[in-house]
Amino acid sequence: MVLPSQLGDGLATSTTYLRGDRAWATISSGGEVNTASNVGTGTGVFRQKTGVDLEFKTLVGGPNVTVSEYSSTIHLSAPAGGSGTPADTVSAETTFGVVATAGTATDYSRGDHTHGSPTDPVTAHEAASDPHSGYLTPTEADIAYATIGSVATHEGKANPHAIYLTAAEGDAAYATLTHSHLQHGLSVASLSAGKVPTYQLGSGTANNTTWLRGDQTYTTVTTAVHGSGSHDTTVASLSSGKVPTYQLGSGVADATTFLRGDQTYAAPSGGSNPFTMRYNTLSVGTNTIVAWSTIDYVSLPVSANTRYIVEGFVKFRTSVITTGLDLAWNFPTGTSFLGQALTSTGLAGMPASVTAPMMRAVASSTGASYAVDTINQDSAAYVWAIASTTATAGNLVPLFRPEITATWATIQAYSMWRLMSIT
Repeated sequence: MVLPSQLGDGLATSTTYLRGDRAWATISSGGEVNTASNVGTGTGVFRQKTGVDLEFKTLVGGPNVTVSEYSSTIHLSAPAGGSGTPADTVSAETTFGVVATAGTATDYSRGDHTHGSPTDPVTAHEAASDPHSGYLTPTEADIAYATIGSVATHEGKANPHAIYLTAAEGDAAYATLTHSHLQHGLSVASLSAGKVPTYQLGSGTANNTTWLRGDQTYTTVTTAVHGSGSHDTTVASLSSGKVPTYQLGSGVADATTFLRGDQTYAAPSGGSNPFTMRYNTLSVGTNTIVAWSTIDYVSLPVSANTRYIVEGFVKFRTSVITTGLDLAWNFPTGTSFLGQALTSTGLAGMPASVTAPMMRAVASSTGASYAVDTINQDSAAYVWAIASTTATAGNLVPLFRPEITATWATIQAYSMWRLMSIT
């Protein structure tokens, strides 16, 4: 069995548990201090409380008193009393074959007032000439066995069982073996590949509802009532070597996960990033407005009958200062857009009073277009949309093109798109 000190840091006791970062620690819990008492008159069954344990006395039956335990009750029973005097004679019925005779006493005798014993079955059995006619005697079995051809052939061989050792050969081979359990412990060096089975780490049932305590016992973690004992722990002296936590179970072993009884590292609670994110590692451009262009490596999966919010953080360039960027979305068939807008640093054609980026609502899925401030220089754009898919799942693919034909628009590398399902 693996020693607790070889599993992690900290003091391993009945109140500490092994975390995924190889540390013995207590698990926060709460409760109230309870006790018990006897009520009413008579002898009570409650004895005392020791720590968190309520100790009760047991019930033991006395002479002629039987204690019977049922699912929710305990029964005490005793035979009913009687009157009269017992018989003053006893019939000797300690041997077989005593003939039954009528009794003479009427107190505490059998209902038929007879006494006797059955016939000795052994004597009757031995008296039969062949009580087991369907079976062979030892002599008959030896004769029949000797007449089997294969048996005779087998016994005639010098060593019919060459691959097996005789008793003497087995003793000689066993004497040369050496074996050591290292006091039933495991060192780090003795573990090569694989993982230690959880049932070898401690006593009790090891499954996904139990945890390994520091006293090598599998138990469930509850918030039951705690007694008046202390929960403080101190770091004890550690022996050399510990079992690496990754060899104890599957999953990621770190400071946020714990080892379950089914050899799986899992987080008791927590969350994850709600966004699905993509970005392009290469710049991609187009100079036609006849067709929309896709962006390499940017495709986000969407489910059926789900509402999403989609965002794009875009860095782009255009070859003509009067040319803006058109953006669009390619969703599965039947998707409806509840709203979308685009903010860009390129605001050519806007009123002179506008000096900062602004957001405009767009009525269709074809996005919005703006001119840029400087050609062949990076400009920034932010685009968002709220869309609801219907019965068709698929992928969201962002699209782009220049605002004016025969002029170039380029989506620069490391532009990013993300989506998140919403209600």
